[in-house]
Order: sequence, then C-alpha cells, then structure tokens
Amino acid sequence: MENWKIRIRCLCSRFRRVRHRNGYGVHSPFAYNFIKSVVYERGQYYAYPALAAARRKAAGEERELTPRCHRLLFRVANFVHPASAAVVSPHGALSAAYIQAGSVHAAVTVADAPESLKEGDYQFYYAAPRVDFSVVWERAAASPATQAMVCSGIRSSRGAREAWAAICADERAVVTFDLYELGIVFLDKNLNKQNYIVSF
Repeated sequence: MENWKIRIRCLCSRFRRVRHRNGYGVHSPFAYNFIKSVVYERGQYYAYPALAAARRKAAGEERELTPRCHRLLFRVANFVHPASAAVVSPHGALSAAYIQAGSVHAAVTVADAPESLKEGDYQFYYAAPRVDFSVVWERAAASPATQAMVCSGIRSSRGAREAWAAICADERAVVTFDLYELGIVFLDKNLNKQNYIVSF
C-alpha cells in the first residue's frame, strides 16, 4: 500500500511540474544548457551497457537510485569532470561506478556516513538516500575546491524538504536544480544565484 502512495505522490508532482519541462522560462545560458544537454540528454553513452550489466549484478541495496537517476548521476559527473569525488552512502559501490564512468580520471572515495568521509578537497559530492545531505553539504560548501553536489531524497520527508530549502537559500549554493528525486547544486561564483525546478 505504501508503494502506491509514493507512486501517486510522484505522479501528482510530475503533473504539477509540466510547465518546468525542457528549460521553458530559463534565461540563464548555463542553466538552459545544463537542462537540455544533461538532464534531458537521451543519447546512448558509451558506458551505459556496462553500467546496466553491473546494475543487474549488484545487490538490491546498491540499487539505491532508479536507473534513470543513476544515468543522470553519470551525466552530471561527465558534465563536471571532477578530479576527485566523494560518495556518501552505506551501499555506494554502484553509484561510485556511475560517477567513475562519467569522469574516468576522477579519484572516487566512498564513505558509509558523512563523519567517516576522509579529509580532502573533493570537487564533486554525492549524498545517497537516507544520508543526511545537509551535513554533507556543510562539508562540501566549506571547501573552495567543490564544484558541484548531488543530493538524493530531497523530498523524502519534511526534514529533507526543509534541509533542501536551506541549501537553496544558502549564498554558497549559487545555482540549484530541484528534480524532485534529486537536488543538484553548483557552487561556481561566476554564475548568478538562481533556484530552478525541473520536471525530470
């Protein structure tokens, strides 16, 4: 019964977000390019078949994201091309593989929880579902090396929604994208501060 409630809630959210599709109303060249060439990219990347095979072999808890969200994680990593990335997840091997495939030269570190993440200036952060992404955000925002962060489960609870709203209001979060299932933050100070809702 609980799964039906979640599915109905997702369908209602998608219906409300129809006007936020395909970059309609987005005037920033950076944001429009990101939405069109990353969020809505439908091409078959070279790594997709191997990643899909790895996903089929992975344990159930490692499939913490839907296939399309994992592919988006790959595309965001491919867009950012970080030299170093941090995956904060108790079951992060598969997500780390998607990030590694998106940026093949990146050094990817996996930690079970924010407090167990090794010290270092990571350029890209990913916080998995059921991880307190606000704690990961504070770590990411404190480092001048951080370029982007992906947060999962930004609307999974009232606390998560409030934490995401606080990130969007934070001056260090320059451009944010609310994709309902995922939140994406860019910290490039050369961009204008803006928050976008995207129907994904």
